[in-house]
Amino acid sequence: MNSKQYLFNFFRRLIEIFIISSMVLYVLAISNSQQSPLFLSIANLVTNYFLFGFCALSLFVYKIRPSEVFMYFGIFVISCIIYEHSDDPNIIKLILLIIIMRRFNIRKILYIFLISNVSILSITLFMFGIGQWADTIMIENSTIKHSFGFIQPNSLGRTVFLIILILLTGSAMGEFQKIFKRKIWVGVLTLLLVYLLYMSKSTASILGSFLSLVFFVLVCLYKNKSVLFKKIIKLSSLSLFFGSLFFTFYFAINNSYNSVIGQTLNNILTGRLYFSYQYFSNYDLTMFGQKLFVNTDTSIGAVYQYLDNGILVVVLSYGIIFAILLLIYYLALIERCFSRNLIPLLVSIVVLLVFSTVEKSGLTFYTNFSLYFITLLFNENKILRGTNLSPGQIYDKSTFKIS
Repeated sequence: MNSKQYLFNFFRRLIEIFIISSMVLYVLAISNSQQSPLFLSIANLVTNYFLFGFCALSLFVYKIRPSEVFMYFGIFVISCIIYEHSDDPNIIKLILLIIIMRRFNIRKILYIFLISNVSILSITLFMFGIGQWADTIMIENSTIKHSFGFIQPNSLGRTVFLIILILLTGSAMGEFQKIFKRKIWVGVLTLLLVYLLYMSKSTASILGSFLSLVFFVLVCLYKNKSVLFKKIIKLSSLSLFFGSLFFTFYFAINNSYNSVIGQTLNNILTGRLYFSYQYFSNYDLTMFGQKLFVNTDTSIGAVYQYLDNGILVVVLSYGIIFAILLLIYYLALIERCFSRNLIPLLVSIVVLLVFSTVEKSGLTFYTNFSLYFITLLFNENKILRGTNLSPGQIYDKSTFKIS
């Protein structure tokens, strides 16, 4: 390895470490129970300013085609316009991270998000264990929810759900073999994750975890090359994808209190459907988004207002143009998963979209790792493991594994 290649590899590893560190720092800052202003300021400083520098660095250490330059520049300009209208810097962070990770293979993306979420969970539980961060207990419909150091139970549930989904996706793709070979550790990890998910009582996270398990059981059955299971998985994925969009906009247009089914679903989802209707009724559709009013502090008698549907947040806060671009992007990813038989990735994309219908963070840069699967569109030969694929190894489409 020559000095230039060594330097490039050093910078690439530095970029990966930065992504993990910045995600961990940012999520801990916004999700811990103590909410230190100084901690949050440092996290915003790192993610807002250092991100630009590492994005510029990535343009030199990872290949980029001239056509991609114009595409990314156009999307970045659109994100800046949206930021001016919505006052939400997360849109710029998302686009910058997509540009940085444009050449990351799937294995690397999964490992980055697994390490990030395991670190977030471990640090939070440790801080809770030594008494620095509190257990936020919430009671909804006689159900007691625990956060164990997170700012709210849903944050705990989201982190556990992501770890479960990433592990299932990776195992179906033939990754994380060292983890799954140690059956005792797998058993302990499974019990811990199930316990934390149960104690969080997070509706969205439990739904997402259940869907993940169901789909990946089907994926394992499909490894036996059954045409029936292949059709079931593809049909179910497409149904859930378009069903999530229909579900979102149906209850955004129609008041859930107008039907018994709507009221029941609204109660199960702790009022999310009614707030979707309220926000969609009170805000106009715009080209480049707008700032949405949010209030979660009812201690002074103010009315609680919070939009927890990630899809509607994109449409209302980021605008029609970005929503259409995101839809096209999703459809392109799904088409590529179909054409290359990357069923586990298809399942991850759909499950995360379903999760976003009842969780605002479902389409954010620190949660939805499927948004970084852009490598499926532009990185023809190094989708799964890139240069880590040894000579003579191939991707077996029937088993989703490297062989």
